[in-house]
Amino acid sequence: MKTNGYSFLAGICLSAFAFGFVLPKVSAQAIVPVSQARSISAGGISTSAVDFAAFNAAIQSGASANQTSMINSASITASGFAFGNSSVGLGVSRFSVTFDLASNCLYTLSGTVPWSNIDMGNGAGPPFVLLSSTSGTNFYAHGLPLSGGPFSTNGVLPSGEYTLSAQAAAEAFHGENDSYNLTFSVTPVPEPTTMTLLILGGTALIGLRRSRISASR
Repeated sequence: MKTNGYSFLAGICLSAFAFGFVLPKVSAQAIVPVSQARSISAGGISTSAVDFAAFNAAIQSGASANQTSMINSASITASGFAFGNSSVGLGVSRFSVTFDLASNCLYTLSGTVPWSNIDMGNGAGPPFVLLSSTSGTNFYAHGLPLSGGPFSTNGVLPSGEYTLSAQAAAEAFHGENDSYNLTFSVTPVPEPTTMTLLILGGTALIGLRRSRISASR
């Protein structure tokens, strides 16, 4: 009978921990892409991403632009650059991804938005990074003339739809040099059920250990 008791407690431990650890892994697919608009253009030439795969492209035609971006289940990264030289033209790197968060998530968003031009004209800048939801703006950072220091923010995002966008645009007439770099990552907040299962599993393990110690005396 003692053996059966141990088996029963062991079953509780294994079940609780299995569900406790498997559930977070299932919900770890936090970012669910909905739509995207990633493109670069310069000197009348343009190219864009056709799906959610990694995008890596560059154009140099008087003005120039490039972009490298990637969308994963728990993170989004993007860097874009636009430059103008003595030729007349416009270089633009645009990044935008709309996605659903399957559950409440802890998030971090960091990067830089450098902006400079030769003659201090208004040009096409400033470069920016924007995180928004159906309720409004969650975070916005933009470059300042001849600067664009690092930015960083974090917090909790409720489940729902969000859009992460960025842009660097440079007019060759002003000799602009704009860019953006961003890293966005999320970690699902454990559901109450998951925490309960982990606690039950831990409690069952403690009970099993105590029972074995008592039985051995």
